[in-house]
Amino acid sequence: MGVKCVGFSEAFGRFGAAADALEDEKKVGDIVLSAVAPMVERVQDYIGTGSAWKESGDTRADIHASIDKESSVGTVKVAIGASKKHAFKVRLNEFGTSKQPAYPSLRPAHDETIDEVKEAVAHGIVELMKLG
Repeated sequence: MGVKCVGFSEAFGRFGAAADALEDEKKVGDIVLSAVAPMVERVQDYIGTGSAWKESGDTRADIHASIDKESSVGTVKVAIGASKKHAFKVRLNEFGTSKQPAYPSLRPAHDETIDEVKEAVAHGIVELMKLG
């Protein structure tokens, strides 16, 4: 019994173009940043709710996603959080203190939106590969 496989050169040609498209970390980063938007919005929804800390809106507005510049070559990491000005409040709220219970926002937002984020990343990558 034998098996004959044809079309490898065409397939490798297509994979080669797709691989080239995926090497553009800026484009992949843009896809990931766009995909995590629902997670960022969910974190913003949670900030300041239920805690003794009354949120003025400044910290909520400061929640954002950014590409982690410390990522190793070939990877794109995204950080969701606040700038240094508000990060302390977010951390205290997320984990609590010896005198204040935790009112998490990051973990629940992650758990509630991760499937949506994964689907958006996959869709974006497929579209990028089509263009490549």
